[in-house]
This record gives sequence, structure tokens and C-alpha cells, in this order.
Amino acid sequence: MTAPGEPDIARFAGVPPGARVLDCAAGRGRAAASLVAAGARVVVLDRREGALGGIDPDLRPRVLPVAGDAYLLPFRDGTFDAVVLRAVLHHLEEPARALREAARVLRPGGPVVVVDKAAPEDTPARALRNAVERIRHSGHVWAHSPRELRALAGAARLAVEESGEWVEEKEASAWIAGGTCAPPWDGIVMEYLRADLASGGRALGTAAGAGGGLLLRESWITLRLRRPEAR
Repeated sequence: MTAPGEPDIARFAGVPPGARVLDCAAGRGRAAASLVAAGARVVVLDRREGALGGIDPDLRPRVLPVAGDAYLLPFRDGTFDAVVLRAVLHHLEEPARALREAARVLRPGGPVVVVDKAAPEDTPARALRNAVERIRHSGHVWAHSPRELRALAGAARLAVEESGEWVEEKEASAWIAGGTCAPPWDGIVMEYLRADLASGGRALGTAAGAGGGLLLRESWITLRLRRPEAR
């Protein structure tokens, strides 16, 4: 299931029926449903056995779950027609390494689709956003700006072919609860959001909600990257 505003991944990737697709570091395979519906043969990879065990029971018979590491994919060069990394890169210490591995297992000319949080281009705002994210969620490493993501793609010798951005609007309390922080850290995150609202919401995307509550506007980006035909 995709979030409101998020493009359909299979359509964005241009995946034809019968294509072999890797849903990389996929957790419970959130992107896989779209790919399966398009007729793709989908491998759902994650290093956590527990996450793979949580794949939707209706989806599980239609995908191949594989335990593996995004930094060292257990597949031969050129195995897949497309690779998807949805909400993966901001959890990685070495995102360029994961992109290089994605390019390696991709057939020449195939697409890598990246869906990820898009941090502000402004350096202080981006640093604050990531600092608050790391307090909220222990698995967060760094949300990249669109410019940084394009640079990572270039380092992996992947060309940016198409991109799109959208904004998810969430209740601030629900956003915090979706992380891993416990008291008093959840209250500290909320204080950052209130301070951001007082300064116009420029760094964290905080806005006033109904009844005096807070909303968080979270920017996301989708990139279709292309591996050159000849390498």
C-alpha cells in the first residue's frame, strides 16, 4: 500500500508483467503489493527474519522472501530487471554502497527506484531535521536532500531519469508514537516541534492543527535511476 501522494511504484518503474524485481531491505514488503499486482516476480529481501515473517499473509504466497544484507546482496550480477529501495536509504550508514549493490544486481539498462524522505536543502534546517529524527527513531541515520540523493546516485553510476516529490501530513503525536523513543524523549521531540512552529515551521515542517494540536509535514521524493546499458 502506498501513502497518499506517492506514485504507484510499479508504474513509476515501468515494470512489465513477468519482470523480476528486487524489493530491497523491504521489511514487510510494503512496495511489493504494487509490483505483484503489475505481474512482476518479486523477491522481498531484508536482513531481519522477523520483518520477513510479518509479510501480509495474502501477499506471502506471491513473493519470494530472502534474508540478506543490502550491502552484500546474495545475487549474481544482472539478476533483476528492476530494484526498489523504499524508505531504506535514511536508515543506512553507507547509502552509496547499497546503491552500488543495487546497480550490480540490476541488468544493464534497468531502473532502480528510490523512495525516501527528502530533507531540506538548507544545511542548518537539514541538520536539525535529522537530529530530531534520530531522537524520535533509533534506526534513523540521515535523511538526504534531493541534491544529496542525486549525488549518491551519481556515485553509484546511476543516472537520474525522473523524480517526483510529495508531502505527507501527520498528527505530530502519531508521528512521534511511530518512532522508538520513550519518555522523556518523546516530550523533547514535541518541544522541538513546538519551537519550530513558533519560528514558522521552516526547519521541521510543523503546522498548527485542529483544536490546538500540531501537524507535521514530511517531504518525500521518488527517483527513477537508470543503469547505463554499457558499464
